[in-house]
Amino acid sequence: MTIRFDDRVAIVTGAGNGLGRAHALGLASRGAKVVVNDFGGARDGTGGSLTPAETVVEEIRKAGGVAMADGADVSNYEQVKAMVERATREWGSVDLLCANAGILRDKSFAKMEIADFAKVLDVHLTGTFYCCKAVWDGMRERNYGRIVLTTSSSGLFLTPLLMGLNEEARKSLGAQVPHPARLGHASEYGNLAVHIVENPMLNGETIRLDGAIRMAPR
Repeated sequence: MTIRFDDRVAIVTGAGNGLGRAHALGLASRGAKVVVNDFGGARDGTGGSLTPAETVVEEIRKAGGVAMADGADVSNYEQVKAMVERATREWGSVDLLCANAGILRDKSFAKMEIADFAKVLDVHLTGTFYCCKAVWDGMRERNYGRIVLTTSSSGLFLTPLLMGLNEEARKSLGAQVPHPARLGHASEYGNLAVHIVENPMLNGETIRLDGAIRMAPR
């Protein structure tokens, strides 16, 4: 049976590239109308541009899908609410949420500034809460809703960060994954989200897609 999301509306945060982009493309290819959200900043969350989100929207539209770009900062609740209200106004509802946005301020504990730590929490933790909170009442009123939260697997699939490594380093890292003995691709992780939101029996589950790296001998 083909999985379809016709007449459903999805918001995917951090969808300008990587895993979020894979979520957005996967849902759109199966009929969902997709809000492609991306603040468009650098990896550390500084700056901002709508271009990454607009690029994914254009990709979806060229494939025959329906999408809109939104640059809401997930750490700003007013902006998140405005994004949800815009989607509801344009398309009637928000049925699916993939809360995927994240930033990277990769420093050792000794070098980590308080502001860096706080910003990571603002985006990853508080931002996820804001997104869930903003869609929750509407989902309850319609008696339908699906929420998928993602966390970093940047060590296991080919993100732009890992693509900055040389080929030898990527192969060495991939060899640590027992099966299929390579780094994963964002599309493989994005496909999982499609199956999660399709299956109403999956509730409150934590799913690790890691090539059985936990089972590797130490």
